[in-house]
Amino acid sequence: MNSVSLFFGKHRSALLSLFFILAYLLCVSLIMPVRKDHIFLVIVYIGLILLKRHAFARDVIPLLMAWLSYDSLRGFVDHVVYRVSGQWALDLDVLLLGWLFNGQSPPIWFHEHGGILWVTAFTGIFYIGYIVFSVFFALYLWFTRHRGGRNYEYYWQFVISFFIIALLGMTTFYLLPTAPPWYYEKCGFTYPCADYEGGPDTARLNDVDALLGVPVFASFYSLESNPFAAFPSLHVGYPVLAALLSRRKWGRKGEVVWLFPLIVAFSAMYLNHHWFIDVVAGFVYGWVSFTLGTRIVGYYRRKYLKKTGTAPV
Repeated sequence: MNSVSLFFGKHRSALLSLFFILAYLLCVSLIMPVRKDHIFLVIVYIGLILLKRHAFARDVIPLLMAWLSYDSLRGFVDHVVYRVSGQWALDLDVLLLGWLFNGQSPPIWFHEHGGILWVTAFTGIFYIGYIVFSVFFALYLWFTRHRGGRNYEYYWQFVISFFIIALLGMTTFYLLPTAPPWYYEKCGFTYPCADYEGGPDTARLNDVDALLGVPVFASFYSLESNPFAAFPSLHVGYPVLAALLSRRKWGRKGEVVWLFPLIVAFSAMYLNHHWFIDVVAGFVYGWVSFTLGTRIVGYYRRKYLKKTGTAPV
């Protein structure tokens, strides 16, 4: 084997990481203006490479690709705003749950009957914590991968499923741009609208920002890439992946994790951000993505076992 082959074999993870970060910068610059969070991410990622955390830098690529795919929607918002729909979602809500909410969609009923501030704050924490919960769940699996069991395999099941649901969601957001309930309250389902200034809206979470005197939720929602991405609710979809994997990893004890996506689903409607059909779709997209992700990892696991006769570490 020549020296070049030896070099690439020894430094494969580092080279893959460098290639990814260069590709990331290229994609961002082509799709949208480069922001501070992009630069911060690049600096952190280069830091991982310089610190020789090559395996970690390599293994988080699916998570970063999922973020890039979602963030890239900023570059396509102008192509979808004139196709915004939502009447179908409202009608389905009324058909399915109108009998429980006086003939109305749940988020519209919650909006018209006001909100309880502590409930708004509680649901708001869960609603914006969906991505933190998902990322920390993935990190837990990665950092415990050598403690025995199948945590490394579970990690790849999770992150590949995470990437799949991001792609499915992004594709749906582009093909079926759906106005959320807060937009309906302002403008119906018409665009452009005099009462809409553009960008995402914190909806009921404005009440918490007003109480705190600090734009906590407004700052978080400034990172949202597409205000017309109500269907499906990925706020629900991502935690569903963690709940499904927890059931697989811990059995019946892991079922407690289902509380998180269920609370997020209620929060999405209570806070006026999603229709009921959006959260249902979030559960469905989560299940489909997890099924695909586990099958992909299972295929490569069987291939590895056949080749080596040992289980992957």
